[in-house]
Amino acid sequence: MYNIAFSLVAAAIVFASSALAFLPQELAGKGLIFGTDPGSDWTIAYDKDMNEVTRIWTPSNGEDRAVADAPGSKCRALKEAELKSLPVWPKMQAYANQNFGTGSYNLYFGDSGNRGGAQVAWTCMKEGVIQMYAKENPVCTRASGSTSGSVVGTNGTVSITVSSTTAATNSITVTQASKIGVGFSTTVTIGNPEVASVSASTSFNVEFENTQGSTMETTTSSQVATKYTLNAVPGKTCRLDYTDETCHELVKGDVPFTIQGYVTFGYNAPTRGHYYWYVYLSNFDVADRTSTTELTGSLTSRSKSGYHGECY
Repeated sequence: MYNIAFSLVAAAIVFASSALAFLPQELAGKGLIFGTDPGSDWTIAYDKDMNEVTRIWTPSNGEDRAVADAPGSKCRALKEAELKSLPVWPKMQAYANQNFGTGSYNLYFGDSGNRGGAQVAWTCMKEGVIQMYAKENPVCTRASGSTSGSVVGTNGTVSITVSSTTAATNSITVTQASKIGVGFSTTVTIGNPEVASVSASTSFNVEFENTQGSTMETTTSSQVATKYTLNAVPGKTCRLDYTDETCHELVKGDVPFTIQGYVTFGYNAPTRGHYYWYVYLSNFDVADRTSTTELTGSLTSRSKSGYHGECY
């Protein structure tokens, strides 16, 4: 057993020495993170003060452990200014001071201290449909109309086909952009689960840009042909009267942006024996690391309804 332990220690020292031989000189003099163990809370690193390969305790609740590439299709690299604009930042500072020390440091958002490693800290927009809800009751106007007349046949019936068109014009504006993810653009689905002015829920795709004042517009329409059969005296002429209704509704919604992953605190002098410490964002409340974009807009819909048969 002692021989095995000695061999492992010797192998670690040889590994550290051989690794240093291939490092640029400016990196050989610094603590360097080699990688993380996906199954534990330890990071494998080179400790320049002890001249050995060591392990750094990097606790996480598991949410971000698997983050290697972007955790979603609507994510982009986290920026330092974004992190510092959120309520989570002073809490991260307090966490670092309490656990690692109060020395000066730089922040890194990529693996291996952001020196050529993969990005591991992200700003992510909420996935899925962006739901819009009514701000107030819709304003509707109605107008009446009629089909052309049709003569009743000898069997005492007449069929009239009406083409019913429902059209909607949608306009959504970013009235308050979030503090993070500004300028982020992507295709999104806007949904309205309970639109008072139409009988069913609606949704539409638009090009979303997270910029103050940015407006997204789209027009949709659908047409349905419906046949109505009226009973009347043969030889009579019949028509259908209908109501043409147009409704204008104000809507609102929001788009949360949340930071995910982990941040490396790179100290300018060793603290508690190490230069680099990981802080996982999942250790902090989601609300403290989220900023929300506010949307307002309007939905205008037009539909025919209230059919009534009239024979003369």
